[in-house]
Amino acid sequence: MISASGTRPIHSIEPQAPLSEALAAMIKHRIHHLVVAQSDQILGVLSDRSVLEAQFKRGFASLAELKAGEALDTGIGTVDERVEVRQALRALLDRGDSALLVRDHERVAAIVTETDLLRALDRILHHRSVLESLKGQVEGFLAEPVVRFLTKILGDSGI
Repeated sequence: MISASGTRPIHSIEPQAPLSEALAAMIKHRIHHLVVAQSDQILGVLSDRSVLEAQFKRGFASLAELKAGEALDTGIGTVDERVEVRQALRALLDRGDSALLVRDHERVAAIVTETDLLRALDRILHHRSVLESLKGQVEGFLAEPVVRFLTKILGDSGI
């Protein structure tokens, strides 16, 4: 499930905060996305890319002059926390976004980014490789039901 792959805690900033403060928070927390929220209401997501775009559109205005609310992406996608990594990756690619909000019922539980999904995919591929190696090593030694079980695990791994 994607809930295990998202970034927590979610770092947020208010829309009236200067972009210089937003960028400082991104650097401090080593993240590329900040949720822009006011009174527990999510307004959108601010990315390092959207900060640069906002600055460019305003003639390279000072980051202290621009506000987070002026640069946020209001159309970010959401996924349910129970979706598989493959489904979240597909949603991200279909939308052309660099992040998705992960919802737990009506609450945003995490943010999942391209980097998070690449890490999850790496873990899946590693586990699949280990299982395939194990299956190859035990095929001659174990009963057919165990081989069928390992084959099923490989088939259900989502890749």
